[in-house]
Amino acid sequence: MLELYKEEIKKISLISQILEVYVSPKPGLVDKIDSGAHKDMNIKTFIDSSIALNSTFVKCFEIGYLNNEKPPHEILSQLRNIGIKGEKKMFKATKGINTHKGQLFLLGFIVASAGILVSQRETISSEKISKQIKIFTKDIVNKELKTIKGNKLSHGEVIYKKYGKKGIRGEVEEGIPSICNLGYVKFKEYLSNGIGFNNALIGVLIELMAEVDDTNVLWRRGLEGSEYLKKMANKALMLGNVTTQQGMNFILKMNKEFNEKNISPGGCADMLAAVIMIYFLENSKILNSGGNYYGLQQTCFRNAQKI
Repeated sequence: MLELYKEEIKKISLISQILEVYVSPKPGLVDKIDSGAHKDMNIKTFIDSSIALNSTFVKCFEIGYLNNEKPPHEILSQLRNIGIKGEKKMFKATKGINTHKGQLFLLGFIVASAGILVSQRETISSEKISKQIKIFTKDIVNKELKTIKGNKLSHGEVIYKKYGKKGIRGEVEEGIPSICNLGYVKFKEYLSNGIGFNNALIGVLIELMAEVDDTNVLWRRGLEGSEYLKKMANKALMLGNVTTQQGMNFILKMNKEFNEKNISPGGCADMLAAVIMIYFLENSKILNSGGNYYGLQQTCFRNAQKI
């Protein structure tokens, strides 16, 4: 069964990352239309990076699946080691460009959580993933941000020292609420309105921009840039976001202005990929078969006969 599950994770991980970059328009971000506020990367760079990282996500799932009874700190240590190796693969594929470092962190935790749930024959849900990630990352902010020393700091560590923003570590410590309680909930709402996958995901991105302290924007443009991002996103929401033509026109305006002002909400894009991944994990018949793959095969066969 594990090999079957790994094949499913391979597909879900790749499609989550590829779909995220193909969603268009995404203000300030790489998409089908343009390279956003970036001069050093394009859609091909993201595809190369996604392919390079695919085996890393499979390994993260496997770690969760095979070690579900081990203490959380031991699983976290294994995930870190795999993540470091994954980063090297990404940088090799992109010739040193950071395309997916934040996504690697987020999606790695999500698939590892899915691995634990599948091994316990639990159905996958955003609520269960949230709960599991909180267990993995308990007290991570205190351990990793409040005790930082030295001069060789990551972007997230610099942002914490400068602005007191917890960034992605704070997000996972709290059980990814921006993803599960905001992004994923809004995604299902937009989908139910019949606006299609692409526009539903644009809508989610704007919702995230309006609420999240995006550390990529803070790094590039400081507090002023972060406040401008939220102001523009909130105006898009006021105009109806993706559900009205006025809202869509404003999102196109945001894209132009963000590109000019060097505003790239990459943190929100990483969360968007996480929303996509949770959607496909929840809806995977293979991962949610409770280990009864024979029963799943029989159901698929009966459904095929009806066509």
